[in-house]
Amino acid sequence: MTATQHPDLPVLEPTPGWATPITSRRALLDTDFGQMHVRMTGDPDHPAPPLLLVHQTPSSSREWMRAAVRLGPRRCIVPDLMGLGFSDPAPHAMSLSDHATAVLQAVSELTGEWVAIGHHTGAVVATAVAGAQPAATTGLGIIGYPLYDGWRVRYERLSNCTAAHYDEDAVADLWRRTASSYADGVAEDVVLEAVSDKLLAGVVWYGTYVALWTSDLVEVARRAAGRPAVVLAPEGDGLSRFAPRVAELLGARLVPMAGGARILTDDPDAVVGALAPLLGS
Repeated sequence: MTATQHPDLPVLEPTPGWATPITSRRALLDTDFGQMHVRMTGDPDHPAPPLLLVHQTPSSSREWMRAAVRLGPRRCIVPDLMGLGFSDPAPHAMSLSDHATAVLQAVSELTGEWVAIGHHTGAVVATAVAGAQPAATTGLGIIGYPLYDGWRVRYERLSNCTAAHYDEDAVADLWRRTASSYADGVAEDVVLEAVSDKLLAGVVWYGTYVALWTSDLVEVARRAAGRPAVVLAPEGDGLSRFAPRVAELLGARLVPMAGGARILTDDPDAVVGALAPLLGS
């Protein structure tokens, strides 16, 4: 496996709401499924294991960057899942194991151990990574693990995975629905970022969802048990109703908190604070 990296070409990414812009490096890393786009922040020589931050669907690594900058020198590795963000399109229908393998192949080019942290879809991928490489995963953080464990509800959710077709009206509706999912007063650029990620995902935007709904999510969690773990439960996030059960399966600390499904954007400081038990891992 080889990596195509450009360490001498920092990318300045000013984002509304940050006190100062953050400079992150990017890499395109080879996997068995195509090249994965990865953002990296922090000090490459920081002694603690880096944080592997995995985004939801249909989003990208940009979802995590407001939290990453608040972690200061702590190294963060933030991939775009295959078929999302600036990673290559998925070459075929990928299973959850495939997505975890792609992330593992990419992150293993950069480090030998990590703390895996994921949000929504990314929470399941991060958990699958922990289960596949337990020795290398020194901690696990979960925000919104979608523990739909009955086949009927998973079948129902699969039925919602239909191709997107965008005309002018559809894009305007996408903007309105996306904006309404954030806290009041959200900056226009934040909505633009989320909308553009959804458009980047393309017509078949739901590949990782299919991977989730065709997996045994209880078993995925069980395989990841046995390491320091925290489960964040924002009170306004619908997936927090699963948090106590997920914490039980993982043997994790449950952290109730304010916020909703967009907490990574709405209150990244709260996320970093709630993850504190893992930051020394």
